[in-house]
Amino acid sequence: MSDPSYKFEQYLNREIQADEKLIWSSGPDPIQMAKNSRFFFYVGILWTFVSILAAYDNDHSRIIFVIAVLFIMIGFGMLYAPIGAYFSAKKQAYFITSKRAIVMSLVSSIEEYSIDSFGPAKLRDLTRKDLANGFGDIIFNFIISNPNTSQWHKSPGNGFYGIQNTADVEKLLNELSEKEIAEE
Repeated sequence: MSDPSYKFEQYLNREIQADEKLIWSSGPDPIQMAKNSRFFFYVGILWTFVSILAAYDNDHSRIIFVIAVLFIMIGFGMLYAPIGAYFSAKKQAYFITSKRAIVMSLVSSIEEYSIDSFGPAKLRDLTRKDLANGFGDIIFNFIISNPNTSQWHKSPGNGFYGIQNTADVEKLLNELSEKEIAEE
């Protein structure tokens, strides 16, 4: 399990209220997050190879060469995806308190944190994805409307990604949500 760093815990202690208690904390496993982005790496290999061939095989047109070089740069970006996912995972932490779920991210190197807080009302519709290796994701689904069409749809967004023991964490989130329902 990838536990959040001391800095996250220290910042969280300033964030939580006096009557709020920390129940669970973790963070995405960096290796698992890198593995999850390997599709982009494989596509990047093919993309970069074809782009290099296009640039190399070009005899006359400079515009084709320029476009091929741009495609090569995009390919290098795809090759970087697992490394980027690895380091991004090291900058995130997940918490469940007695009142809410928190996704905390380190935004910059000067210790600027982004905090997304989800009360029990937003935790009623969860999606759990389990992988064979014991890792998985818990996604918080929000029902949102499109103002242009007046239609409602689920929008997956934030959640706990790349964590172990997803069934146990889902149980904690469901208990928090049911606690809110009982208080209403």
